[in-house]
Amino acid sequence: SADAIARHLVGELLVKSLAAADARSRGAGANLPSLFISYSRRDEHWVDRLRTLFAPLERRGVLATWADADLRAGGAWSTQIHAVMEQASAALLLVTPALLASEYVRQVELPFLVARTHAPGSRFRLFWVLLEPCNWGQQLPTLAKLQAIGDARRAVNQSASAADEQVRLIEVVREVSAALQSRSDTDSTPAPDLPSSA
Repeated sequence: SADAIARHLVGELLVKSLAAADARSRGAGANLPSLFISYSRRDEHWVDRLRTLFAPLERRGVLATWADADLRAGGAWSTQIHAVMEQASAALLLVTPALLASEYVRQVELPFLVARTHAPGSRFRLFWVLLEPCNWGQQLPTLAKLQAIGDARRAVNQSASAADEQVRLIEVVREVSAALQSRSDTDSTPAPDLPSSA
């Protein structure tokens, strides 16, 4: 039936095509400002939502994002993660109870990323957003020295409505993309058109 064909075209082929275009954009982004996304694997749904919002900017060649879902098969995962953290223009830490429970993030990623922010002459930026309520101040006191995106006293998932939650995620994309664009000396691309917050 026509409905089944339309569902197949939109639900499978279009989604796969966009995913492939996004993957190509990330792979071709060697000269673009890059964003390393640090998170717990249990929070992949948050990464998916944010990467969906970053995708138009990636397709337009404004920036490139990287998350461990982009690991290449056959390579040592820790080596790949370290190489990306070393080359990234910025990082975005997705703070949740699951992230606090991740030894790898707490003991490897966060110390490395914080050290990059303090390196002499560093232009590296470490962003963070509180997505779910947790005791981040006690478990990650380093974050208290870094300005959060949005309200660090109220988690994104505590927003009054799904629309408000989406607005807060759009705010994350706006903050990060604006900072990466202003950081890039060679970028002559006009400011991106992002969804309206209102």
